[in-house]
Amino acid sequence: MATRLPKKYAPSVEEPFMNAKQKEFFRRRLDNWR
Repeated sequence: MATRLPKKYAPSVEEPFMNAKQKEFFRRRLDNWR
């Protein structure tokens, strides 16, 4: 199950490293890059 992200989401140093939102953000970014 994918994590829901706001449209304007950007990873923050305030969040825990590689949390569910960050993993989903980078998964989508890599898919779009391909």
